[in-house]
Parts: sequence; C-alpha cells; structure tokens
Amino acid sequence: MAIGVPLNESSVAVKEESTEGTYVAETAGTDFVEVLADGLEVTQEKETIERNNLSSTLEKVAPRTSTRAVSGTIPVEYKADGTAGDAPETDALYKSLMGGSRSAASATTTTGNSSTVLNFSSHSFSIGDIVLVQESGAFEVRPISSTTSGTITFPFALANGAPSDGVVVEAVQTYFMDGSNAPTLSITRYIGGELREKSIGCRVSSASLENFTTGQVPSVSMGFGGLDFDREDGAPLFTPTFDSAQPPVVLSACVFIDGVQRDMNSFSFSIENEIGRITSTCSDNGVISSRITSQMATGSMDPYIDDADADGLFTKFKNNEDISIFGFALIPDSASSINATTGLPDDFADVVAFWIPQAKITEFPVGDQEGIATNAITWQAFRSSGNDSIFLSFI
Repeated sequence: MAIGVPLNESSVAVKEESTEGTYVAETAGTDFVEVLADGLEVTQEKETIERNNLSSTLEKVAPRTSTRAVSGTIPVEYKADGTAGDAPETDALYKSLMGGSRSAASATTTTGNSSTVLNFSSHSFSIGDIVLVQESGAFEVRPISSTTSGTITFPFALANGAPSDGVVVEAVQTYFMDGSNAPTLSITRYIGGELREKSIGCRVSSASLENFTTGQVPSVSMGFGGLDFDREDGAPLFTPTFDSAQPPVVLSACVFIDGVQRDMNSFSFSIENEIGRITSTCSDNGVISSRITSQMATGSMDPYIDDADADGLFTKFKNNEDISIFGFALIPDSASSINATTGLPDDFADVVAFWIPQAKITEFPVGDQEGIATNAITWQAFRSSGNDSIFLSFI
C-alpha cells in the first residue's frame, strides 16, 4: 500500500447481518451499492472520559477511552432496479431504514374495471403498494387504499377513466414502516480500493429525499450508526457490479395532495429513526445491541399559491384536518408521446413513488420561488392502523 490513495476509487458494500454486531463481508459484486461521491462520510470514534484530578500543575491528566461507535452518511440516487418488481440495489439500506418490505408480481385484470377499482382473478398487491397501470397510450400510477382477493381500489380516480379489460398492472417492490423487523447491517468501505473499513452492527437512522426539484436528479441521503468498527489493509473481495438502471430526472414527476395534482417546484421527505442502545457492563465495548424505538416521517413542499384558498389547503391547516400526499418520478420510453389528459408520457418505466395516506400540515408560511408566491408547507405523517404512515415503492 502506497501513500496517497485516490478517494474516487472507493466503493461501498452493504450486507444484512444474521447476528447483530457480527461482521459480514460481501459475497458477490452485487453486494456493492453505487454511492454518490459528494456526501459520503464514515466517522469512527471512542468516547473520551475526562479525569478531573488535582495535581501540582494546571495540566490535564491522561483521559480514559470508553465505548466505541461508528456513524456516517451514504448518499445514493433515488432510482428503481430497472426490472419491475425487483428490489433496488439499495434494498438492504431501505430494509434497515423502514423494517417492512414486500414485492408483488404483475397481474392482469379481468372485466368490469372502473376508474378506481380494478378486478383480477387473483393478485398479490397489498394496501400501500403503488402500482403502474399499463393502459395502452395512457400509463398511470396510483397507490392502493384497499384490497380484496380479487380487487384493488385507488383512493382517487385514474385521470383517463376505467382502463380496458385485460390491462396489466406492473410488478412492484414496496417498503413500509415496521421498525421491529429492521435488520442491522455490515457496511464496508474500501478507501482507494486498498483499505478495508468495517462498520459493524449498523442501523439506518435517517433518510432524506433531496433534489426532488424541477429538472434535477433526485437522491436519498442515508444516515447510519453502528456498534463497532475496524480497519485493515485489503482490496474488495469481488469487483463491484451495479444495476444498469438510470435515475429519473424530475420532469413529468407529479405530486398530488388529496388526490389533486398540484404544481410545485420541489418536494422533500425525511424519515427519522430514534435508536436506543442496549448497554452492558460485561461487554468489552459496553454496547451489545440496539433497537429502533420510534419512527417518524416529515417533509416539505412548495405548491404555488392559489388565490382565495381555492384548493382549501390553508383551511385544512387552520382546522387541523388531514391531508394525503402522493408523488412519483419516472423514466419515459424513448418513443413515447404525451398523453393529452394526464400530461405524462404514454409509456414509461423505472418509477419511484411515495404515498403518505395521512398527514398534518405543521407550518404554512409564504415562500418565494423566483419572485412567485408559494405555500412553503411542512407536514408530518402519522399512522392509521399501524405500519402505514409512509410507503416507498419501486416499479
């Protein structure tokens, strides 16, 4: 190993741990995550215990060091896998963040569909899944608010009305809040491809959607904390391989409030996990494990002001009424045209989507977007029956 290691030759592998705090190395090139260069951080630290002893001088006596810990940030592009229904390569990070995950295969409708209810002989979709209805020339995305063994129901209608009999609803991967099932991770950073840095017993403590702004490429910044760390010489055990999916550009990326599409310049959400550490005097590190003790989703958006509160948002804020929030970004097919009803490409894939069924507006100041007045809204999601405050789907 030589002095002077190029940071741009670094890579990051993420593996679920079968036993919390027991390091797991990568087992294939697909265990690596394509990480953005800007914002990647790993901090290893030991708690310092000061000893305030009197002596013959004013100098400090030697401190002791106590528990070890590691924390950091992993920024990634907000993108799907490229194969509908398959988990994105960031799957382990989303599992550790949310806890709940599931996939549903594509299904073909039978007859008698309406703009809000689709019929099947059978399907595997669940409440909270966000699905792509592949009506020829009129693709649309909607969240599912209720299901039976043979139907799915949307909380608001498809803009193009009832789809044709036999329309295909695409496969989907969904993550939802279920902190009791969130796995811990071993995160390995190879610095310059020559130095192996291990972060052990990690939980994803936060995720922030960033750059969901007109014309930008959205990203998610994942914060994590772990129980222990190590560092050693060593190159990656496998050559990193990444999926071929591209991230969307925030164009034809729509946000709906209470089922109504609203024009805005930017949207963001933040998912925060409060992590409690389980400590033991008998441990050489003092910390033996951790648990997620609470989960919360908040966010912001800036819909343009509608005069006289025609959209009713301020009234809902004033009266403490609930709102729902739904949004998505996509990659259009290269040969697609624009649907006259939705304003969206008539054929698209690689959808990333979010669904917040119930939220409260917490702040409602006036914002400024290039001199144009906006509602600079902040919101907080909350649960209904449980494990349902926010859903993230990848199609």
